[in-house]
Amino acid sequence: MKKAILLILPSLLFLTSCKKKDKGIKYELNFNNTYTAILESSSTVKSVSIPKKHNGKKVTEISGFRNNAYIEEVTFTKNITKIEDGSFMFCENLKKIKVSDSEYYTTIDGSLYQNDNLIVYASGITNEVVEMDKNIKSKAFTIAPNIKELKINSKVIEENAFYFLENLTLIYLGENVETLSNSFQLGNTKLEKLIINNTKITENLDIDNVSKVYVLNDATLSNEFLENYEYKNNDTYNSVTYMVYEVKK
Repeated sequence: MKKAILLILPSLLFLTSCKKKDKGIKYELNFNNTYTAILESSSTVKSVSIPKKHNGKKVTEISGFRNNAYIEEVTFTKNITKIEDGSFMFCENLKKIKVSDSEYYTTIDGSLYQNDNLIVYASGITNEVVEMDKNIKSKAFTIAPNIKELKINSKVIEENAFYFLENLTLIYLGENVETLSNSFQLGNTKLEKLIINNTKITENLDIDNVSKVYVLNDATLSNEFLENYEYKNNDTYNSVTYMVYEVKK
């Protein structure tokens, strides 16, 4: 009988160890006696489902999934009430975030929203052209290697909304845009065209890191913009004629 027990115990220990590794997440106890779910830095799992409870206590927060090249899908429910800013940054293969029965978060086409604001675009989505009409929070788009064109008609585009989208070549801004941070994009080393079909935001436009900027003929341009750009010619996009400005050399 003793020999049988000795044979079984190592097997149980092995199964327990494997189960923990497969989950890929660890838990940090908060001051309010709830847990934060954190993806282990060495995790290579592709799919994670965050439980409602851990050790009998609620799991209410998510943190630290950033910079993981393996994770493809994250699932959680109404128990999650807080997601740390930047939690899913640089997860280049994240294709889907799934949320159910939550009053705090929603998902549309795999990306994460809060109060009608896009907070995480799932970077692994394969679309080359992305259209967006929801408000875009800071660093909502990070890496997203497949995106080449963004067609935006959101009211608010925050600072660094498009963060290191190195394959992005064109951003189109529609007439609904009301707030555009001058540093709305960072690290877009190949951004060739910014097309602004909108006269409300050009008066305060102050950028210097886009090759060509298309503005409407009746747009009022800021002095800061004119210090960096000069008029070259007219061109059309989607049957609309624009004045084309290029960076001064």
